[in-house]
Amino acid sequence: SFGNIVVSSSSDVHFGNKTFYNGPVTIKQFVCTTKNGTIDAHHSENGYRNCDDSKVDVDEVLDPMSNQEVEPMVGWKNRMLQWGRKMKCTRTRLTMLAIICVCVMVVLVAVLFSLPRLEEETATNNAVSGTLRIINRRTWLAQPAVRPSNPLQHPVPYVVILHTATDNCSTQAECVFIVRHIQTFHIESNGWNDIGYSFLVGGDGNVYEGRGWDTEGAFAYGYNSRAIGIAFIGTFTVDVPEPKQILAGKQLMELGVTMGKISPHYKLLAHRQVSPTESPGLAFYEFLKTWPHWAEHP
Repeated sequence: SFGNIVVSSSSDVHFGNKTFYNGPVTIKQFVCTTKNGTIDAHHSENGYRNCDDSKVDVDEVLDPMSNQEVEPMVGWKNRMLQWGRKMKCTRTRLTMLAIICVCVMVVLVAVLFSLPRLEEETATNNAVSGTLRIINRRTWLAQPAVRPSNPLQHPVPYVVILHTATDNCSTQAECVFIVRHIQTFHIESNGWNDIGYSFLVGGDGNVYEGRGWDTEGAFAYGYNSRAIGIAFIGTFTVDVPEPKQILAGKQLMELGVTMGKISPHYKLLAHRQVSPTESPGLAFYEFLKTWPHWAEHP
């Protein structure tokens, strides 16, 4: 019985209001236990349950297509679903981050391989102690020759020593700057095919490839097709080149003989002996007279 109403021999009887939901609705409810372990089903007037002890979150989901309640999902299941969503988002972010890192690495590798590699040609000359380092054209970022020059016939009978009449250099960076400036001047101002010297010797002890062993230079009229022109970077009117600069120059000439590019009986000449110039400077000229293969007359 319910109040003054008595129902008998009936089923599916409902008293009171009945609510229908036309969409998915999640109802948050709290299941509370009392101190004696029983479930407290008491509701307060404001619609909230009074919970004196521990609380357990429960979600009740109503199916919009039926009037029946779906079995409640315990709170830990809901938290697991939320954790799963967070993990999915985290995996997505990590995947995107990995893709970005790979793209950055690919770009960096492409840039590095597109830059000129700092190659150098190293040769050991047994005739003179030490190691000779020849910095090739690609390393010092030489411009391509405007036009091809005539090939040299080997072995050449002369070596002509010059100075560049520029500032000295003591580091590879300084020497590269001067060598590039000289090449630009020879091409654009003099109208030559390329830098005029066969090789240049820097104050850093390195040799910088100019036109090289096999191409006719532009340093001494009448001798370009018969000589290797070696220019020492600097101005040597008062002082002579640094000891390591002198050593590198001698090593280069000995290497040329070993390679068959220079005659074993070559004559060593100063630039001023074959052209109207002060090169390679008075101090260096007097010092050259003490070198092997020096020739008083061409």
